[in-house]
Amino acid sequence: MKPTKEKVIIESLKDAIGELINNDKILVECINGKISFIRISDILYIEYIDRITIIRTDDTTYETRLSLKQ
Repeated sequence: MKPTKEKVIIESLKDAIGELINNDKILVECINGKISFIRISDILYIEYIDRITIIRTDDTTYETRLSLKQ
């Protein structure tokens, strides 16, 4: 990995961690048009496949077109 890309990834991760620490919930606009607030502590994992971000909790799977940066 190039040093420049590594720095960008590290900064992005630091920003994401800061957001997680400072916020209890995230706002997600789902593909089906529904807007949901998701507690960060309820998120089991997040994955990005074919331009869709999938957020999985114990009881629901949310799909959004937002990138992980947003």
